[in-house]
This record gives sequence, C-alpha cells and structure tokens, in this order.
Amino acid sequence: MARSRRGEPPVLPDGRRVIRMFSGWASSPLWESFTDDYVVDPRSLGISDDLTRDLLAWDGASSRPSPRCAPISGPPGKGAAELRP
Repeated sequence: MARSRRGEPPVLPDGRRVIRMFSGWASSPLWESFTDDYVVDPRSLGISDDLTRDLLAWDGASSRPSPRCAPISGPPGKGAAELRP
C-alpha cells in the first residue's frame, strides 16, 4: 500500500521530505512535493514556534506590494525600458 494511503508523508529514498516555499499563494508558504494537497501547515512539521511565526510573518510581508515595485506609468505603447533614463 502507498505511504500516502497509510497516512504517512512521502519521502525520498534517503528518508527526507521535500518541502518548498511559495509565498502568497495559499494559507501557508510551505508546500510538500509528491502529495495530493501541496499546502502544509508549518505546525504539522514539528518545527519551532519561533520559526513557524517567522515563516508566516515572511509570507504575509512578502505578499504585500512594495512601494519600490510600483508600476511605471507613461504614454500608451511605451515599454518600461523606454521610459527609464
């Protein structure tokens, strides 16, 4: 029987799990590869409360637009590269 059907996490041959970080896409910035439901609650991984709090804070901060990344406006048909000095 497959590990996922037994409720066990998928692992690589060396026993490690593949956890990736994607900010701003879901309720958690952590996603687990090779699963049906990619999004992982950081608290389910056994990591510290401090790291969990920092990950969630990073995710919240990085998904807000930065004033430095404001779109460049200009005449229609002009690309951003053409408007820069």
